Amino acid sequence: MTDEERLELEQLRTENWRQKKMIDVLVNRVEQNNCHPIEPYAAFQHSVILSDQIREKTEALNATLLDLEQLNAQLIQAKQNAEASHQRFMDAIESISDGFALYDQTRRLVHCNYRFRKFWLDANIDLNQQPITLKEIKTLAQQKGLIIRELPLQHPNEGRVFQQNNDRWVQVSERPTADGGLVMLYTDITLLKQAESERHQAEFHRKLKHSYVTLEKRFEQRTVELQTLNTQLSNEINERERIQNRLQEAKREAEQANESKTKFLAAISHDLLQPLNAAQLFIGSLEAKSTEPATQQIVHALSNSVTDVASLITSLVDISKLDAGAITPDKQPFMLGDLLKNLANEFHEQAIASGLQFHYVPTTAKVYSDSLLIARVVRNLVNNAIRYTPNGKVLLGCRRTQSGIRIDVYDTGVGIPNDKQIIIFQEFKRLDARPSFKGTSLGLGLAIVEKIGRVLEHPIALHSLPGKGSRFCITLPYAQHQSQFVPLVTKPTPHPSVFAGKHVLVVDNDEAICRGMQSLLSEWGCQVKTYTSLKYLSPNFRSTQPIDLLIVDYHLDGNEDGLTVAHFLQRQSQKLFPTIVISADRSEKLLTKVRQNHFILLNKPTSPVKLKAVLGHLLAT
Repeated sequence: MTDEERLELEQLRTENWRQKKMIDVLVNRVEQNNCHPIEPYAAFQHSVILSDQIREKTEALNATLLDLEQLNAQLIQAKQNAEASHQRFMDAIESISDGFALYDQTRRLVHCNYRFRKFWLDANIDLNQQPITLKEIKTLAQQKGLIIRELPLQHPNEGRVFQQNNDRWVQVSERPTADGGLVMLYTDITLLKQAESERHQAEFHRKLKHSYVTLEKRFEQRTVELQTLNTQLSNEINERERIQNRLQEAKREAEQANESKTKFLAAISHDLLQPLNAAQLFIGSLEAKSTEPATQQIVHALSNSVTDVASLITSLVDISKLDAGAITPDKQPFMLGDLLKNLANEFHEQAIASGLQFHYVPTTAKVYSDSLLIARVVRNLVNNAIRYTPNGKVLLGCRRTQSGIRIDVYDTGVGIPNDKQIIIFQEFKRLDARPSFKGTSLGLGLAIVEKIGRVLEHPIALHSLPGKGSRFCITLPYAQHQSQFVPLVTKPTPHPSVFAGKHVLVVDNDEAICRGMQSLLSEWGCQVKTYTSLKYLSPNFRSTQPIDLLIVDYHLDGNEDGLTVAHFLQRQSQKLFPTIVISADRSEKLLTKVRQNHFILLNKPTSPVKLKAVLGHLLAT
């Protein structure tokens, strides 16, 4: 029975009791008639009416009581049914394997089953002590360390999954009720997780086994491939070793051939330059003695021929050394103007004799390079300009650029077509010279220029217009400001008095050269003594014998060389005197050795003009 039914039943009982009281009061008044006198008939009539009303009311009350009794019976039955349903519901909740909890609108726990209570009892949390809220339960779970981790929510309608500290898994699902409450289910999914883990492990093991089998197959295939590759590599290595051995053998043969070529050319050049050197000395002596114009012309022509032959031999030797890599640059800072001035003086008379104007623009530039190799480059370029200029002029000058000093050689000659500008730098390739040029050439001058440029790492450039002229140039790097500059010896024409009465000792294993030196130096006014070896010199030499200058050939007979002779004479005379070493050997090794002894090296063939200039400089200082 509901509260409303109970209230209605109570009101009916109260009304029934009130009606009975009213009837009793009315009956008493009629019987006593002591309050209001009325007529007996009227009283009877009134009592009859009241009796009818009372009967009607009583019948109504009885009917109502009957209805109430029926309703009460129904309510009792309904209550019994509800209690039975509630009991069945509670039994069902208790019988389920999930933890069940019901919370009201304030999220206080209203009811829960044994599974839910046991879940918290395992964590030493008694939910029966006092009413507890959902928030308090969660706080206790965190404090007790009941939950290790929570998995990410996969779907909003799915429950949260927690891992407990006892390695069990729980899925918590929440559902709101119609009155604002909350139903919460705790489902133990440990077996599902274990099954899922086993399934994942089985899948992992299956994939691992498949991968292992696949890798095993690939390993076997790769092993076969590697074995094949190793065999191929081994064969290739063996083949490369054979090729390398052949290459090394070929390199040795090439080096030996190159060395043999160099030695052969050096020997040939030495053997050829010896008589040429003697010839130049005799020609120089003839030029000093002859006074008749016809004789002078013949001697001059003979001198030019000998000079040409010597130049050809020198070019062949230089090409051989450049190809063999036997030339190592000796780079030092020097004043470029001193070098170019000497070369300008050297070529001025040659240009005038060829009917050309020769101009030189002085420079104060300081450069860093090998002065001897630069001199050879400029000498070849100027000589080439004179050779291919029928008329007009040749200009030697410099221009400063960002990358360095550019030495320019201009001419107003025949010019060079574009298709021939590469060819002229090749060996034994040359264009037709001007008709009036009487010299000879093998076409090695510009080839030597190009090779020296590569050795020095200085760029060579050419600009030419056919019929207008050409400009050859080489660019040299600037010298550092703090560098010590090597002064270059200038070659002024010495005064004849410098040579008068000077004692010059000449040692050369070639008697012709000794006679040539004797004749030439005597014409210059020197007192000359010549010897062919130290063996003939030492018995006749006295420590008191005056020596103002020594001229000695480097390559003497036997194991002797010019440096040994020079040191012997200095020890015997107990003084130092200027020494000129003459040799056909143009190697850097010999040049370094001579310089270390503070001697002067002149290469064969030695022109009388150069020899006179060097002697004049040494005797004057």
